[in-house]
Amino acid sequence: MTNPNSRDATFWVDVSFKDKDGATLKDETWKVDVLADDKVTVDIELAKKSLASSVDRCVAEPEAEPFR
Repeated sequence: MTNPNSRDATFWVDVSFKDKDGATLKDETWKVDVLADDKVTVDIELAKKSLASSVDRCVAEPEAEPFR
């Protein structure tokens, strides 16, 4: 996640977990703090562990507005 702003910000990160056919298994959201003009790598975990073996890929929303 990249914060191009001149102030520290908090973002909501939306991620969809997809199976091999592209069907959405689960949508999840995380709150991420990013310093001004900085970037962070976000490690995410599927809250429902029983679905993990069915996940083929994750799709994140490409942009998010800071909320703080």
